[in-house]
Parts: sequence; C-alpha cells; structure tokens
Amino acid sequence: MPEVVISFDTSDADKVMNALAQASFRNRLLRAVGGIAERQTKRRFGEKVSPDGVPWAPWSGSYARGKSQKGRGLLVRTGRLMGSIANFVAGDSVTVGSGVPYGKYHQFGTTKMVARPWLGASQANLAEIETTLVNFLKAVVG
Repeated sequence: MPEVVISFDTSDADKVMNALAQASFRNRLLRAVGGIAERQTKRRFGEKVSPDGVPWAPWSGSYARGKSQKGRGLLVRTGRLMGSIANFVAGDSVTVGSGVPYGKYHQFGTTKMVARPWLGASQANLAEIETTLVNFLKAVVG
C-alpha cells in the first residue's frame, strides 16, 4: 500500500513551549505587554482620543465657563487619574487600569457627563503588543 510520511522539525516549537512553561519567562513577557499597554493608555491623555480613535468630546459650555482650564487637557485636572494608571500581572494575565474611583465616570459617562473612553486597545496598540510577543518568541528560538 502506498504511503506518505510527513514529519516536522518541532525543535523551535519545543523551545517556545518550554519557555512558556517557565513562570519567570511568562512573568517577563506579561510585564512587557503590561508596560506597553500602560504607556499606550497614558499617551491617550495627550492625544485626547478614545482607543478606537474617536476624539473626546470637548468640555461642556457650562463646565468650561465655570472652571479655569489654563494649560489643562481633557480629563486632566490634577493629573491624578493619568498618574494612577498602572499594570498588574497576576497568574497568566495582565490588567491595566486605575484605582481612582472617578475613572469609570470618564470611561463610561453618566447621565450628566459624556463618556470619554481612555481605557482599551486600538488596532495599532494591539499590533505593537503583537510585535513585542513575536520578538520575545524569536529571542527564545534564537
């Protein structure tokens, strides 16, 4: 009976799997991804756009008239929200966010305040993270 034998060199895949099995490697990888996501999120405050590229709504007329906004950007009154953005590695995941209670009001809006999403990942953000992942894995393979 005719047959075909197909074989693969799995040594590179084995190297990657062995690296991923090491907690220290996974932790370094997740810290790198978290750092990128954190920087991307903070950069959004200067760009004044949501993760999907939609510009944030300007201040309402009444808010702009009632406050001195000299030199301040949208969502930056004291800098507390932007300064609190951090990433946390736990197990096999990384979380980026802020513990500042009012961050959710800016993210999702309220009945009296328009949402100005600052947390999330754009396609460009995901591409940057993907490049980092590929580079990490290439370094393992050598």
